[in-house]
Amino acid sequence: MKTKISIFISLFLSFIIFLSLSQMMFNYIFQNEPYFYYGSFPIENKNLMFSKTFPQQAKAVLVLEDDILKVYLPKDNEYFDLILKDIKSFLYDISIKLNKIVKPYFIEKKNLKFPDIYDYYIKILRSVFYSVIFFSGWMFSLFDKNNLKLFFLHYYKEISIRFLIFLSAIILYLIPIFFFFSNYNIFLSSLIYALSAIFIVSIFENIYLNLFMYIVFGIINFDNIIISNKIYLIILFLTLLINFIFNYISIFITREAAKIERNKRKDFRGIERKIK
Repeated sequence: MKTKISIFISLFLSFIIFLSLSQMMFNYIFQNEPYFYYGSFPIENKNLMFSKTFPQQAKAVLVLEDDILKVYLPKDNEYFDLILKDIKSFLYDISIKLNKIVKPYFIEKKNLKFPDIYDYYIKILRSVFYSVIFFSGWMFSLFDKNNLKLFFLHYYKEISIRFLIFLSAIILYLIPIFFFFSNYNIFLSSLIYALSAIFIVSIFENIYLNLFMYIVFGIINFDNIIISNKIYLIILFLTLLINFIFNYISIFITREAAKIERNKRKDFRGIERKIK
């Protein structure tokens, strides 16, 4: 257990360091991403780029209509605070140029795609989050057949302690996520896929098969297929149900095999006695 705790602490600290450094690097690179403006625009800036048609991909699209600056953003973006300073600067320059107060109007647009750099950043974050949850949960997992045996044998106290350790390991990773990000939904699917992978690999004792399942769920997580929360819960429930059924069958088969072996030994001893 001490070894597992040491590994977990190392993973947890590495995760926090990764979040800090990756966010700093992303913020620096993201500043150079241009803003697109559509239609006439009274000011010029090195960060502004004209588009003849409404862009399909941008960190923000600016459209000036009378005294309103419409700022179109991709839906569920995580970088609003990063661009707010630039938007205020644009508003000030436009107001000075037009000699009137221009106000912002922010609009989230579903079919406006994120810039590639943001998309890659989120995918990397989700992959790392998925990995640390998976390996930490796998270390402290209580969803294998041995723990199921303990549950059937009424070792509730032991199971409760192991469950609390497992739950604590998962929750600790959520704390820095809440600290660094305001939109937690982008990590919800990663959490679900990691827990589902833990439920499935807890069935098998072959490390290569377990790593294969980790890769399979990791690929699904990387593709970031957005589905409803109800579907995520269904996936979690089904994988947990599969885990229970397979582990129960495994326990039953092992128990029956043990009974057959005991009966064979009894029969063999009975034969030996008759011969004597």
